[in-house]
Amino acid sequence: MTTINDISDLARVLQDNPQWRDTIRGIVLGEELLQLPQQLAAFIEATDRRFETIDQWLDAADRRTDALEQKLAAFIEATQRNFELVNQRLERLEIDLSEFRAEVDDRFKQVDNRLRHLDGRMDNGFGLNYEFKIEKNLDRIAMQHLQVRGVKVEIGPRNGATQKFSDLLEEAENQGTITMEQNGRLRGADLVFSGLHGVDRSEVHVAAEISITASDNDIIRAKDRAGILNSVLNQPTMPIIVVSRIEDPQTSTAVANGVTIVLMPDE
Repeated sequence: MTTINDISDLARVLQDNPQWRDTIRGIVLGEELLQLPQQLAAFIEATDRRFETIDQWLDAADRRTDALEQKLAAFIEATQRNFELVNQRLERLEIDLSEFRAEVDDRFKQVDNRLRHLDGRMDNGFGLNYEFKIEKNLDRIAMQHLQVRGVKVEIGPRNGATQKFSDLLEEAENQGTITMEQNGRLRGADLVFSGLHGVDRSEVHVAAEISITASDNDIIRAKDRAGILNSVLNQPTMPIIVVSRIEDPQTSTAVANGVTIVLMPDE
């Protein structure tokens, strides 16, 4: 019979009797600890299966990501092509718009030129009517504004120069008193007339420029015509402008050049 007095005896007995080890292990460790290796192995196996599942899921996710990246790349490429087409169309549209704007600008210029031409024709028409009105009322205008009576028209807007005055100009040109060019300038006057001026009823000759709105050119022409008329007649002459409207600068110019201003409404 084997006697066990200490742990050394127990160890020797277990070495001599290996079949006793499982019995001792069950007594010392208990059933739960004995099952722990099996449970650990089962856990490891289950974990391996889960990791395999995760790997499969990740592989599937990678495949889906690859497919999505391909679709995204194709979408981006298609979008870039569409943007290129849009840019090309916009460039063509910009060219078309530029040509259209140029054409519209050209047409507006043509319309503007036509309107200017029409305005000029209308102004000329209104101006001619105004000149006729002044000539028709010349007796009253000369008396009221210039103290001149007994008006005789030498050059008028309706009939031009009278035969007598035309002969006088030709004679002055032939004698060298005036030049041919001066003869033409005086004939271009809007109105030339004579009359008796003031209380002493001295004869005076008037060179007039007629305009709805006074300009510096009207003033200069009136002074120039009066100067030529003075050379022809060797008598006092009066430069005047008959206008419906005049601004301050033109008023100053008229005063500085000794040109009388006669304001007559164009109503």
